[in-house]
Amino acid sequence: MGVLKSRRVACGVLLISLGSLVGCDDVADDIEELVDDLFEDKGYAEEIVWPAQVNTQCPLWSRGQVISISESMKLPANCAFEQVTIKIVAPDVDFDCNAAVFNGMNKVDRNDYRDAYNKEEAPKGHGFMIHSAENSAVRLDNIKIRNCQIINYIHAVDVDMELTADTELGLRNRSVSEDSLRAKAPANIQVLNSKLINGHGSAIYINRYITGFSLSNSAVKGSGGPGLYLEAGTRFATITDSVFEGNGYFSYDGATRQREARRSELAKREAIAVDSSTENTITNNEFKDNADGGIYLYKNCWEDAASDPTELPRTEGANSNRIEGNSFTDETTGVWIAERADRDLSGFDCGDPLVYEEDDEKYYRDYANKNSVVNNTFHNLDMGVRVMDDLSIVRDNVFTNIGGFDIDVGSGIREKIAKPVSGTTVEGNTLSKNDGIRYRAGAN
Repeated sequence: MGVLKSRRVACGVLLISLGSLVGCDDVADDIEELVDDLFEDKGYAEEIVWPAQVNTQCPLWSRGQVISISESMKLPANCAFEQVTIKIVAPDVDFDCNAAVFNGMNKVDRNDYRDAYNKEEAPKGHGFMIHSAENSAVRLDNIKIRNCQIINYIHAVDVDMELTADTELGLRNRSVSEDSLRAKAPANIQVLNSKLINGHGSAIYINRYITGFSLSNSAVKGSGGPGLYLEAGTRFATITDSVFEGNGYFSYDGATRQREARRSELAKREAIAVDSSTENTITNNEFKDNADGGIYLYKNCWEDAASDPTELPRTEGANSNRIEGNSFTDETTGVWIAERADRDLSGFDCGDPLVYEEDDEKYYRDYANKNSVVNNTFHNLDMGVRVMDDLSIVRDNVFTNIGGFDIDVGSGIREKIAKPVSGTTVEGNTLSKNDGIRYRAGAN
């Protein structure tokens, strides 16, 4: 698989160069489409079970409607809806789709890369929204979304608390308590026994300060970005008994209404992004054939700090997370702790303190400590577990057919700033080779 991907990329670079030589815009556009076609596009529309005939007892929700739900309900059997958004606006709601299909487009199949959607068929932003205002008198708590089939939205499920401009300013100058925001944000949101298929962004986006999110017995497949994104300041998520497959292969531009292949290895995304999110539990899941990897833990460097006033600092790392009993197959890296420790972030306009600079490259401290990776299986990967921050535990895992190292501990940038990775516990693992563990860059 790796050789084939390399050949595809090489061919793509050659075609782009030829387009530049020709110097013709329309030829260049055609070449761009040809190049995108060289890259994988994972689609799983066939996993949706559509009703043979829509039940006449189903709600008469029209295309484009946002339906506010304030009490528990169970839909009749055999329902299907196009470009409808469900907005849950009250606590203690149990919404049972009863296998209903929510389609974010007015057709089933996504357009090919760079083939623009028209306005009518373009994907709707959200399938299910749980959004509250910061100063709302009622906290959105204890909400269940179950037995749903959600396909083709940008985000199948989006959980958010909308912050005031004053609060955003206070977060930027460090005068607002994040604990006070967590105490008001939506909490204990559960997604159960559902299919979240072919999202154009992240299938599930858990925004800042949400606590207690839970995903169980579900399938997250074919998302353009990470299948699940845990934003800064979120805590206590539980992800269990679910499948993450084929996520992270493309980006979607709402302005042009086009999907584009993520061509570079740096652009491709993982199944679960743990971005400055702490104390989460990820257990008994299957990760397969995601574009870059399985679970990546990192601290965003406060990207676009100077240019975008809505971008906010991250005050914590991706710390104290437990990754246990999962399987990782056919990916670049299974679990990467402090994924951005050695990554040049010069193009990210970071607001965090610069820790190392070399020529035009800029590096920022990545924080992801006290994480445990225990009793997982890793098969047919380039790298199994990569550890680039302190106090990690990698124990009782099984590695087979790993191209590089089963466990790779160390960070070149951490060594350069005289703070090598330390305190890693590695024990009880079944390795794919005798030299499956590497300590580098002064790590211990």
